[in-house]
Amino acid sequence: MSLVPEIVKVWTGRGRYEALVGNVQGLAMLLNGAKSLINACEPPPGTLYQYAARIEELEDAHK
Repeated sequence: MSLVPEIVKVWTGRGRYEALVGNVQGLAMLLNGAKSLINACEPPPGTLYQYAARIEELEDAHK
């Protein structure tokens, strides 16, 4: 014998499911934003990007 009525179980389960779906949708939106940010930071295709650090920059980074 259950002390919790069935309707309360249904509402609780539905609320948890809706919260889960909302969190998954929010995560998908966050990942899409991160993907567009990564794409914006990459150089255009076909360009060569090379950078050589100077000795002074390496020494400053080591400090």
